[in-house]
Amino acid sequence: SIVQLSLTALDTSLHEMIVTLCEGETFQGQSFTENTTLTLVEMGLNGCDSTTIVYITVSDLVNFAIEGDTAFCRGENTTLNAGAVESYLWSTGVTGPDITVDSSGVFSVTVTDELGCEAEASVEVEQVTIEVEVDVQMPICYGEQDAAIKVTVLNGSPAGYRFALDEGPWQSYPDFTALTSGTYRFKVEDENGCLYAEEIFIPEPEALALSLGEDILMSLGDSVQLQAFVTFAPETIQCEP
Repeated sequence: SIVQLSLTALDTSLHEMIVTLCEGETFQGQSFTENTTLTLVEMGLNGCDSTTIVYITVSDLVNFAIEGDTAFCRGENTTLNAGAVESYLWSTGVTGPDITVDSSGVFSVTVTDELGCEAEASVEVEQVTIEVEVDVQMPICYGEQDAAIKVTVLNGSPAGYRFALDEGPWQSYPDFTALTSGTYRFKVEDENGCLYAEEIFIPEPEALALSLGEDILMSLGDSVQLQAFVTFAPETIQCEP
């Protein structure tokens, strides 16, 4: 007997799929950190292979963070930047890529990229303020060079600061000694480059002046009572012939 078979060759099917992954999303239980192309081959109902090419696009917002200096000096400001995306909404209400901050606080932004993915980030910003206490030791006597200025930093360890007086060199210790009376400008700088400056006036002590009055003409055998005139009350007065 003769059997005739009719065979039909079926084409394999080929499909393409585009998948967009936002932060925290997965495809078939797998996470991706960069754009990837997958080829998936499955057995169809007719017993033929079915091939699907999957183009996975990963949002750049997966590692989104705010950029900019998080510490700035008193009287200055810092700029926070959210990068290049489609839209922005800062906690301050600004809808642009960056904001200028001139005070301490926590600032956040919600952004949306061209894929429609959203991400949020926040950062704490500190305005650095140097607080100091100044102790001035006056000269003991008029014209002496024994005055001193001592600076105490109230909000940090002295190890993180350096000190200078007028245009003198920077030093690591906060004491300035062997000074005369006058006006001085001391400076304190921290490790961020923030500067505090203040003028200090050291007064001159009053000069001690002694007078016995006008000259007196005396004859031999006369006596006279002398009175000492001084600019301020001394501790002792010693008279010698």
